Amino acid sequence: MLPREKLQKFGASALKDYELISIILNTGSKNLNVFKLAQKIAPIVLNPNQENIARLQNIPGIGEAKMSQIYALLELGRRLRRVKGKQTIALRTPAAVVEFFSNLRNLETEVLVGVLLSSDMLYHSHLTISRGDTSSVTIDLKPLLESCFKHQISKVILIHNHPSGSTTPSNADIRTTALIHKLLQLVNIALIDHIIISSKDFFSFKLNKIL
Repeated sequence: MLPREKLQKFGASALKDYELISIILNTGSKNLNVFKLAQKIAPIVLNPNQENIARLQNIPGIGEAKMSQIYALLELGRRLRRVKGKQTIALRTPAAVVEFFSNLRNLETEVLVGVLLSSDMLYHSHLTISRGDTSSVTIDLKPLLESCFKHQISKVILIHNHPSGSTTPSNADIRTTALIHKLLQLVNIALIDHIIISSKDFFSFKLNKIL
């Protein structure tokens, strides 16, 4: 019985992991039918760490279209995990923040995100502060401040990606961080850290004693 037929007759819970993935992929690649392809990528989808995701490149016949489908599937899973557990996810270390926002690693445009935390460093919410090079983009903190006031948030973390691959902070990054730090202090909001993330590494202002 094909996965679609099994799903209709018995429900999604009756399907194996690779069968569910095969339904989403719909078709196979040049070298693998959809079921064999789904079996190969199932371990990656179920444990999407950086090492596993890198293995996608080594699966024969996966082109841009299939990569897009797989990345979309991974991102959907990440968002579902965030919605399900956002009130219990602790972001007390730079590594935890990087793992939570790992989707920023693959962006081609620089994005600066403000992360709102509870008093005991649990994830509350986040919002995009700016897009593009921080040296040329005007950063509007008004939405961030409004959200902090609305939800009585007193702790914030900044995280942004470097598409170039280098995590070394630029002079603009340092100036911007210092400015935001001072502005948040004026309204009794603590800037806990600013993290720069790339495809393979990250840089923490806190760990490097810049903040």
